[in-house]
Amino acid sequence: AIATGLRRGEALGLLWSDVDTVGRELRVRQTIQRVHHVRAKVEGGKKSQLRAEDPKTQDSNRTIPLPLFAIEAFQRHAERQKIEREFAGDKWTDTGLVFTNLSGRAIEPRKALKEFHELLTTVKIPRHRFHDLRHTAASLLLAQGATLHEVKEILGHSQIMLTANLHGHAYRSEER
Repeated sequence: AIATGLRRGEALGLLWSDVDTVGRELRVRQTIQRVHHVRAKVEGGKKSQLRAEDPKTQDSNRTIPLPLFAIEAFQRHAERQKIEREFAGDKWTDTGLVFTNLSGRAIEPRKALKEFHELLTTVKIPRHRFHDLRHTAASLLLAQGATLHEVKEILGHSQIMLTANLHGHAYRSEER
């Protein structure tokens, strides 16, 4: 998320087929969301479920360039996932997702957030929202000379004014 500016649901919905380590880019085509069913409560069925959905907006469907350190991280992660797949055996569900639980299924968004907070505690970094990684990615891009338009495209904002309003302070600091 810090390398790509992905939203939590976009990261959890990322498919291996959307990660191109040779072309050094990834495509955002779906998100993983917990969807609540109002009718199910009345009928006594499941109240919610994890589902792959279209991204937040049309502009959220995008291709993002990958820095070398992110490509290396994806490669290491693929090796770890291969070991997890072998360990799980016939209990593994091949979803094609990059980030999975130990049986290959989608990760519950709240569980991903809990693990993120545990990681921050372990490395003695104050608690932050997962979404703050997205803001950090934008600030790092601007500090490296990316334009507001480029950051808008990478983050999948629908309007450049949104990017400027959210991250303009970093842009102005870099100009100074």
